[in-house]
Amino acid sequence: MLNLLPFVKSSGIYCSLTALRYEEDFGIGDIRGGYKFIDFLAKAGFGVWKMQPLQQMDGAKESIPYYPLSSFAIDEIYADILSLEDIDYASRQAFLDNHRSILHGNKSVQYSQIRQLKQKILQEAFMLFYENQYHKDSERKLTFDNFIARNTAWLPDFALFMSIFSAYNSQVKEWPEELLQKDANAIKVYKAKFEKDILMYMYIQWILQEQFVALTQYAHNKNVYLITEIPFYPSIFSADVWAHPNLFEVDVNLNPLAYPGSAPDLSHPYGQQWNYALYNWEKMKSNGYSWWINRLAKLSSYTDGTIIDNFDCFLQYWKITGNQGRGFTGPGVELLNMIAKQYKDEKLFMLYADNSYLSGGVGETLRKQVGFEAYFPYIQKYKDILKHTIDYQAAAQISVADTPTLKGWWKMLPEVDKKYVLEELNVPVMESDLQELKDTVRWRILEDILYQPFTLVLLPIQEILGLDVTIQGKLTEDWVYRMDISVEELLKDDDLISKFDIYASKFSTNRYFKEYRLRAIPEIYDEVQRHYTVGETITLWALVEKEHEISGITNLPVVGNMSEEIKELPFMKVAADTRGTLFRLEIIAQKPGEYVISVHAGNNSIRSLEKKLEVIIEDDKKNYKPFFSSVFKPFPKISD
Repeated sequence: MLNLLPFVKSSGIYCSLTALRYEEDFGIGDIRGGYKFIDFLAKAGFGVWKMQPLQQMDGAKESIPYYPLSSFAIDEIYADILSLEDIDYASRQAFLDNHRSILHGNKSVQYSQIRQLKQKILQEAFMLFYENQYHKDSERKLTFDNFIARNTAWLPDFALFMSIFSAYNSQVKEWPEELLQKDANAIKVYKAKFEKDILMYMYIQWILQEQFVALTQYAHNKNVYLITEIPFYPSIFSADVWAHPNLFEVDVNLNPLAYPGSAPDLSHPYGQQWNYALYNWEKMKSNGYSWWINRLAKLSSYTDGTIIDNFDCFLQYWKITGNQGRGFTGPGVELLNMIAKQYKDEKLFMLYADNSYLSGGVGETLRKQVGFEAYFPYIQKYKDILKHTIDYQAAAQISVADTPTLKGWWKMLPEVDKKYVLEELNVPVMESDLQELKDTVRWRILEDILYQPFTLVLLPIQEILGLDVTIQGKLTEDWVYRMDISVEELLKDDDLISKFDIYASKFSTNRYFKEYRLRAIPEIYDEVQRHYTVGETITLWALVEKEHEISGITNLPVVGNMSEEIKELPFMKVAADTRGTLFRLEIIAQKPGEYVISVHAGNNSIRSLEKKLEVIIEDDKKNYKPFFSSVFKPFPKISD
């Protein structure tokens, strides 16, 4: 596991995959359009693309990706139906052209029509695969079999669930009681009855997996990383709840015994009740939280990382029974450390949205107990960003799907706050600027955010295009937004590309860095404990201003020397550019005990900034380690 982000500092775009418009599309952005959007990101100097949740959506809420019908399966609506190996496109060209002519020009995503089209094409592809490949020992048949074998924790249950779900027209409540309760004899009958349908749903997931893996690899070749978001809870009537009802707070017929939600606050004085399935954390703990570990394994198999919505529910969650709500302690550090141990040698990058104003210091808890640090300041907190009060070791996104864009935020902002923002940005306060957000001021705000020393800055696509569009609006209009401009046109917009390319080359040298500020990535924080096991490698990274050296001392036993005397740290210079000099230190945790590492920048004649890290080395019996915020591969090239 690499304990370093794939970038010292980077920027990215938050854009729903469905919002993309491209020349060959069928009324929706999908994997095929993603390739050209990655070309745009790379050309404009962006290093990250954050997408919406990609899991199979609930048919009753088919345009809302935050209501997953499965926490594992990918929704077929994102499939590239023009590159399927098992389709005879010569015979289907007229059919596809006709549907493209109907769907292509739509201003919003028409989910039902698009889903019907893609399901039909994928079903035809499966039938040809079944007839020509499945009963032969072909290479593709073996690859398909291997995919099924790697996903036994969820795929067979999901495929059976979808087969029954389709047979009953998506009405789970109309299922026979024997099916709701997964009676063994009934399940055996239905597996035989839907044998081919089950294979078809497995085939579709295989195709989607391979297409996303190829897209992610293409992005890596362009030095772009793909991050997706996932909802914390699954839908009540989902494949997850049906397959593992004991892991959720439901009765024998899958009816909720309690609901998750949020406690009362200033925005919601009566609290919130969410229509999701509440976890039975005791049951999850008893089987080693395997459901969560398998879920993240699936995500990490085709993307570079994830952002978990309502991440603070790991630490504390709100449970509503009847009309009463009450707070409970979640699995927290125990589960996060278990995840870290599971993914020691694999990629898994997680960011959390810090809602500490609701839950009382989630970020501080994670930082001190786990060493996990990431952050999403929303646009309502932009004044805090200007005041530089938000932790630099963080990811910043100025708005999310259901919060206003800059233009919408400006309309609601009190005049006194508008004047404050303009003054902080060194923009002359003009009366006209107080009425609406001009593009010149909007660009100045974006520039300021990009210049700030966040590890990662994510800009919603609406801000790039200067739009006042909220993706998640009224329930009937959620997630139907389509960009007015195609990705092909974006690639030709040299003015827009050059503007961001200039920012990308300039914002790495940050005007807010103090002269001797030390920034450790991501290891060292004040008063932090880090737990390791004997034999484990402790890797520390530090970035300092380019003209200064880094040094440190420790009483930690260094490789080849078991003495506990204070000694110098053998940091190695890795690379240097306008951002500063990057150093690396590797130590083997050889001897149990409590130690301190002290690292500082500057020299003896100048007061240096110091960071301390308390290291606790355990024996193998206690074998646990912290959850680090980043494990991207590979490490990017930085020129000396």
